[in-house]
Amino acid sequence: MFERMRILTKDGVIDTLVFDSGTASLIGNYWNAIRRYLWTGDMSELEKFEGESVNFHRLLTDPDLIDDWDRVGELELDSIYESGSR
Repeated sequence: MFERMRILTKDGVIDTLVFDSGTASLIGNYWNAIRRYLWTGDMSELEKFEGESVNFHRLLTDPDLIDDWDRVGELELDSIYESGSR
């Protein structure tokens, strides 16, 4: 199994290869935590990902930076898969 999935880093959304279901699940849960934060302001789920990385890319958990990326339209919360991957 391998697929490309999107993750949010300090440099914005990037596509990365995912080779196992555990990493895919981590990324899915991470995006759910971002959604919850953006919709409710609740950071409790997002804080669980502090210090987590996927393929040497640290997952962004800083609320100010997440807000910045959301404000410029970088976050497409409908799809965590690379365009055309699914």
